[in-house]
Amino acid sequence: MSPWGRKPIRVVLQWQALVTILIAAAALVVNSNTAISALLGGLVSIVATAIFGFVAKLGRSDSAGLAVIAVLRAEAVKVLVIALLLWLVMTAYRHLVPTIFIATFVVAVLIQSMAFFVRER
Repeated sequence: MSPWGRKPIRVVLQWQALVTILIAAAALVVNSNTAISALLGGLVSIVATAIFGFVAKLGRSDSAGLAVIAVLRAEAVKVLVIALLLWLVMTAYRHLVPTIFIATFVVAVLIQSMAFFVRER
């Protein structure tokens, strides 16, 4: 199995990266700070999704109950990572363009919900 876990997580990470790059490329028309803000917004979600996949993979899945616990634990870690990274970016990057940063972040987070539709095969 891939170090990035199961196929749905890998596909979602690829979609998130692609959309983040496309939004950042479009934002580059405005200026570099806008493009960097878009990249950072997408990266917050990409990093959180990767950590979610890693933590979920660590959990036991011997039964449905244990699988649910593993996913809930991974979701809690993802939320904490998102909160930390959002705070870090908003306080550290002085030239942040909040609108594009949040918009790209939201789009990337919404893409993660599409993992449900990715087949294992």
